[in-house]
Amino acid sequence: MKTYAIIVILSCIAATSFAQRVQSSCDAPDSIKKKYREDAAWLAYQYEQNTNSPYLDSVIIPQDLQDRFMNALLAVYNVVGLPEADTVSKFKFKRNNGEKPSVISSFHDYPLNKMSLSLDTTILWQNRFIKGLKPTGNFGLDNIIEQYGIIFDTLYYNIYGSAAFTKERYNMVVLDSLMKKAGLIASVDWICCDGDKIEGEIGKDNSVQLIYSVYWGDNLVAGSNSERAFWQFRVFPDCSVEFDTSYGYSWQKYKVNYHFQSLKNDLILYPNPASGPLTIETSSQSAIEIIDLKGKVLQNVLSSEDKTEIDISSLPNGTYFIRATDKNGKKSNAKFIKE
Repeated sequence: MKTYAIIVILSCIAATSFAQRVQSSCDAPDSIKKKYREDAAWLAYQYEQNTNSPYLDSVIIPQDLQDRFMNALLAVYNVVGLPEADTVSKFKFKRNNGEKPSVISSFHDYPLNKMSLSLDTTILWQNRFIKGLKPTGNFGLDNIIEQYGIIFDTLYYNIYGSAAFTKERYNMVVLDSLMKKAGLIASVDWICCDGDKIEGEIGKDNSVQLIYSVYWGDNLVAGSNSERAFWQFRVFPDCSVEFDTSYGYSWQKYKVNYHFQSLKNDLILYPNPASGPLTIETSSQSAIEIIDLKGKVLQNVLSSEDKTEIDISSLPNGTYFIRATDKNGKKSNAKFIKE
C-alpha cells in the first residue's frame, strides 16, 4: 500500500510538470469575431512575411490562413480553466487614458481595410468612385476592383481629405502601389507609436502559438519609459489550448478587480535591440536556446555562470526568442531584436 501511495504521488508530481491542455471552442458570436478580425488578418499577413509566402506580393491575404488564426484567437477567448487566458480575453486593465477595453486588441502599423486618398470631384471617374458607381471609367482602377473582388463599403470624403474602407482585409502596401499606378493619390494609413500586441506562428505540429503582450508607458512614444508583459499560448487543431509561459514586467499595479499570477521572469537579456554580443542573466547550469519565429532552435549554450555572453552577429536581422531551462526544468523566456 505504501509503495502504491508513492507511485500515485510521483505520478501527480510528473503530471504537474507539464503544461495544462484544456479543451475549448473555435466558434463565437459575430460580435466577438469582429473584435479579432483585424488581429487575425494581421497575424496571417505577418506569417506570410516571416515564411516568404508566394502571396507576399499579392493584394490577397489567404482567407484560410486568416481563419486559422481567428480560430486560435477564439479558442483562447473561449477556454475555461486557464486564468491566464482570462487575463488576455477578459481584459480589466486601465490604460493611460483610463480606458478599460474588453480584450487585448493588438496595435498594428496600419489598418488592412483602410487607405487615405486624395480625390477630386471635378474628375469624372473619381467622382463616380466617390459615389460608389461601377465602372468608374478608370480602366486601371476598374481592373483592380474586378480582379481582386474588392468592395469599398465605406468612403469618407470632405474638404480635409478622404479615406476608403474595404469590406475585407488586404495587403494594403501592395494595394496602395496598384492604386497609385491607376492614377489615384493613395497612401497607407500609417499609425504612430506603440501599443498592445498579439503575435503568432504555426508550428510543425500544426499548432498555433499566440503571444499576447500588454504595453504601459508614460506615453505611447518610442523611447519613453515603458513596460511590457507577455503571455504565451499554444492552440491545437482540435481547439484545445495550452498556456506555455508568461514573462516581462509586473503588471500588478495596473490590475482592476482581478487576481493575476505574479509575473516573475528569471531571465534578463541586454542590450535589446542588439547586434552582438548579447548578455543573458539567468541561473547557472541553464540550457539557453535561441529560437526563431518559426520555432527552430538556432543556437544552444549551457551557462556555467549567472551571466552568459552569446555572439549573435551571424544571425540575420529580425526578432528572436531566448529560452532558458534551469537544472530543475523551469523555463524562462524573453524576446530580442537583432539589428
